[in-house]
Amino acid sequence: MRLLKLDSNGSFGLVEFTGDVVPPYAILSHTWGADAEEVTFHEVAAGLGQHKSGYRKLVFCGTQALQDGLSFFWVDTCCIDKSSSAELTEAINSMFRWYQEAARCYAYLSDVCTGISLQHQQQIENSTWFRRGWTLQELLAPKSVLFYSAEGTLLGSRASLLQEIEAATGICSSALQGEPLHQFSVETRLSWAEGRVTKRAEDAAYCLLGIFDVNLPLIYGEGRRKAFIRLHREIRDSIRSQTYPPYQVPSITSTGAAPSRGASTDLRGLSFVEPSSLQHIKDSTQRLLDSLYYNGLEERQHQVREAQIGTYEWILYPQLEHSASGNSFTQWLSSPLEAKRIYWICGKPGSGKSTMMRFIHDNIDVRHHLEPWACNKIIFRAQYFFWNPGSEMQKSIVGLLRALLYQLISQLRLHRPMLIPEIVDRALWTANITADNAAVYWIQRDLQITLHKVLRCIRTFGTVFFLIDGLDELSGTDETRDELLHYLFDMANLDHVKICLSSRPWNSFRDAFQDYPYIRLEDVTHNDIKLFIEAQLSSQVRFRHMLHHQQHSAEQLMAEISERASGVFLWVRLVVRQLLARIRDGDGINKLSKQLDLIPGDLNCYMKQMFDSIPLERRYESSVILQIALYEESDFATLHPLYLLDLSFHESGQACFLLSKDHDFDSATLTERNSLSFCLDSTLRLLNSCCMGLLECYHLHEDLLDVDDEDVSNTSLATKFSENILDTEEPKLGKDVEHSSHFFIAQYGLHEAKELRVDFFHRTCRDFLLTPDIQALLHEQSQGPFDAQMYLVNARICQFVAMTQMEDCHHEAMELASNIVSSLARPAYRDSKESAYLAALFETSFETLMRVYDAEESSASYIMTSVESWESERSSFMTLSIDFGLRSYLRGHLTSQYIRDKEGRPVLDYILRPRFLGMRKHMSTGNSEPDLEFLRTVLSMGADPNEAYQASSVWALYLCLFADLITHGLAKEQISVYAAALGCMIQAGASTSIPKSWLSARVAYDCYLYMPLFQENSKVVSNNDRFAMRWPGIENATDFCRDAPHYAVRDLLERFRPQLGTNVDDLKALLH
Repeated sequence: MRLLKLDSNGSFGLVEFTGDVVPPYAILSHTWGADAEEVTFHEVAAGLGQHKSGYRKLVFCGTQALQDGLSFFWVDTCCIDKSSSAELTEAINSMFRWYQEAARCYAYLSDVCTGISLQHQQQIENSTWFRRGWTLQELLAPKSVLFYSAEGTLLGSRASLLQEIEAATGICSSALQGEPLHQFSVETRLSWAEGRVTKRAEDAAYCLLGIFDVNLPLIYGEGRRKAFIRLHREIRDSIRSQTYPPYQVPSITSTGAAPSRGASTDLRGLSFVEPSSLQHIKDSTQRLLDSLYYNGLEERQHQVREAQIGTYEWILYPQLEHSASGNSFTQWLSSPLEAKRIYWICGKPGSGKSTMMRFIHDNIDVRHHLEPWACNKIIFRAQYFFWNPGSEMQKSIVGLLRALLYQLISQLRLHRPMLIPEIVDRALWTANITADNAAVYWIQRDLQITLHKVLRCIRTFGTVFFLIDGLDELSGTDETRDELLHYLFDMANLDHVKICLSSRPWNSFRDAFQDYPYIRLEDVTHNDIKLFIEAQLSSQVRFRHMLHHQQHSAEQLMAEISERASGVFLWVRLVVRQLLARIRDGDGINKLSKQLDLIPGDLNCYMKQMFDSIPLERRYESSVILQIALYEESDFATLHPLYLLDLSFHESGQACFLLSKDHDFDSATLTERNSLSFCLDSTLRLLNSCCMGLLECYHLHEDLLDVDDEDVSNTSLATKFSENILDTEEPKLGKDVEHSSHFFIAQYGLHEAKELRVDFFHRTCRDFLLTPDIQALLHEQSQGPFDAQMYLVNARICQFVAMTQMEDCHHEAMELASNIVSSLARPAYRDSKESAYLAALFETSFETLMRVYDAEESSASYIMTSVESWESERSSFMTLSIDFGLRSYLRGHLTSQYIRDKEGRPVLDYILRPRFLGMRKHMSTGNSEPDLEFLRTVLSMGADPNEAYQASSVWALYLCLFADLITHGLAKEQISVYAAALGCMIQAGASTSIPKSWLSARVAYDCYLYMPLFQENSKVVSNNDRFAMRWPGIENATDFCRDAPHYAVRDLLERFRPQLGTNVDDLKALLH
């Protein structure tokens, strides 16, 4: 190996080293310019080349190396004698190792300039350095990489620029952070080379030698394909003989076909495929992940407070562990011989279980804590934080399974992507995931089967660590909890799976985990509580003064808080918050001690005292806000979170305030940044003055917003607001509520305001407010139960109207629209005059949004299918109201003229084949069967049963639908509804005969391709006559008296006799 050395006179010299004795050196990574401008080996040896533009790169590298204390450095342009093919071959085969062993690697980005206005981040991501073939190994091989601009200015390191490098290369962060490359599949590593360019065709393969740790002789002139074939052969042979854990090697073909089962150990079918051939599986895998993901999947984890610095550290450090009160957590984590693969962290309410679980997740050291157990296998990690006040998904087994699968498959995509099609049920993968526009509807059984397959698949090459918080937050009965426990034990029976769980010490959990290692939190957090109290109180300058001048009394106060806590962190947090407020108001040690004596030691009694301390003049507002926060949208699969903005319409004190004559909503309040900031500021003040800390506002991606923080103690909110409202500098978010909320919102606007959420300080606060006594008090203070659902509909209509006026809020507006329409469709509202009035207010803005909205980007779950078919069906708000059953609105607005003039899908078809037919129950908020009353009304207004649609007619399509439904099996009460609809259609003049072509399978499915009920096998879909296929005898009933073959409807009805019985005779009688 030759290295360069910068002499004292500024010239370069070459020094050759043989064997393994090589001094520490720096190495340059760069993109080559024109060959004529790069300094060659012979020029350096002769002391020439100073006039070339490439010479300044040598000067940069040598100078930077000296600054880093390195005398030697290596640059590929001049340290290799390329005239010697043997030397060039040796160098290229050694290059990955040379970069790996370098003390410093400098990446010189010649097209990134610090002197121009374009943001460095954008310049870095667009640099050609990230699109050259050879720089791939130069990025991944070194211990660290430092990036420099064309002027030699340090831009950052591989670690500090991780996000930009990921964006520029598509390489996952774990690979960039040093995870061994053999841990990633062949396909994943090949995909990193996609789009990279080399000057010579063969170098596209040669530049990957180090990535796969193989060697090849160089044959320039053989061409790209032959070079890749030889590379692939070496990779295959290397895998056969490898000593590290074996790959699950798929059969790679030019068509991208998935491997057959068992192909993971058979290398005979391995053939070369270039990186782009993996795109089909990558796209399908992304659709699979999209189908598993749901709103709020990670929200609870981020919402949990981070541990106070210095607390909980003992759980991950053996020398600090409390072995007397439980079992060693780190020993359980790292032991490969551990037979009991569940660890239980239990504690009474408010003891800090979720904070502990987040601390473990954030601070676990994979190398020290998990690798001894994994024994060189790949480590997969997944976590889930149950949240009972959250959405249905956040507190259900289905939500847990989807979250775990989402995380595991995301990681599997990096390591073994070709195995993913084998894990998912083949019919599901073929019919749903690989189809461009199909949705996947997961049921619990399918999720359990798929997760079991994933775990079995990982077993041969990996280990899995699960972290699951809050088993007691699971919604449901004891049977539901038993079902969850049974499934957890099934997973823990796999020898490559470990599960850390947390819960309250309920009897069911005590019984289940009595023989497993555990720790009881309230027994071991005494020192943590002391640290927390000291840190929080000492953050206040007045208390630091007390510590200095009244040390004994101040320390005694902190000790008393700690002793009275009984291990309940929540009680401590509430007490410390209250005492900090007293300190800011001027109380001394004696008054603080007296105040502490007045605080009940029992958590519920303390919260009752806090509740009773709400000022009389604020109790109505307090009751209203707390009832809104307690409201749970249990009818919906995904919860629309409670935003700070939702509470900003409270002043009227009415639930349906838009009907009030006194209400005058101006959308400019929300669209103008100054007005919005003032509105949010006022709401935040009210929240903190009315709710006594039971509710808190937090930023979805930042710290909690706490008006009691020390940083704001000497500055009024009004002053802070006035100082920052017009400030245009980039905000620096922190814990200061004025800084975080006012400054931040003033800087951005309505789009970012949706990141401000409101929730209970702790689940225990919510449980307290739901007790019968407190519920009675809340209702008494608001003069009866407050209709929180109606209030939220009103508030969200106001927000929706404002959002439709802002181009950057259309996506959020559609999600809000889904919530509004679904709420108005609830049985309690759909027939009310309030619903009709609110729907009319909503209509104009919704129609305006639909004229500019890109339906392909829709993620608004409940109205998704209506929105996606909006153009093709010529839909309108009227038909949307039919989909969701907004009867009160329809009675006042649907006219005979609209029915006659409606283009596209007929009104009658919307009723007969309802939008939510076949949808899973948790996704169905609208009509899932014909509304008979409304059907009769529409028929009486002139709707034509025989109106042509989809190469068929409304009547024929309904007969096709009914045939499908009874084949799948309908409940008795559902059969009666559909049979009654048949009678209504016949009475209204439905045709007595149907052309056979109108009953084809394809036309009837056009509306329902997204529904799992109609995802039948290809035989059904391709068959041109569903009646003939299911009831062969029907052919005898064919009526050939017309121009084309027809069926007599009376004969079609006869096929329904097993389900309808004598009702068939009644229907046939109507035909006459």
